[in-house]
Amino acid sequence: MPIQNVYMNQGTWIFENDNTIPHGSDSYMMAGVMYTGKCRPLINFNNDGFSGQILGGSLFVYCSNPNGYPWIWGYRVTRDYYHNATWSIPWTTPGCDHVWADRSDIRLFTSTRAKSGWIEMPVADLTELLNVINGKDTILLVGGDAPAARIEKSPAPYLAIEYRSSLVGGVQII
Repeated sequence: MPIQNVYMNQGTWIFENDNTIPHGSDSYMMAGVMYTGKCRPLINFNNDGFSGQILGGSLFVYCSNPNGYPWIWGYRVTRDYYHNATWSIPWTTPGCDHVWADRSDIRLFTSTRAKSGWIEMPVADLTELLNVINGKDTILLVGGDAPAARIEKSPAPYLAIEYRSSLVGGVQII
């Protein structure tokens, strides 16, 4: 099956200990715990559509400093996201913690332990992936209780989407 990569459009991270400071212009995102406060990346993707049926996929992020090797997993954000989000704004509950008002309660990705280099987070729920791809939604990454891992914006995080093509001999099959 073919794979199409969908790259990050925007990325930021929110930090419990500086809940009013935006981090959208940082060259990295933090996931896990830093100075006893939770850190959570928000990643928005630029999708121009697919010619086919989406079958699955994985999120790839590049980690340059895994610190305590936290477990990381992801959810679909259910409200509008913007580049300068903070721990407190625009969420119903700080940290994007309100289920359904801020984020889905269904894990989008299988839990993966941070390590140096590329980290692959396989899709755990295809319906949630379709919501991200079709709605251009944002992904919230949540880290465990270990020291935070640094996720780089360059090279850019991306979704590797596996799909079944609906093109046969250059003709769209509907």
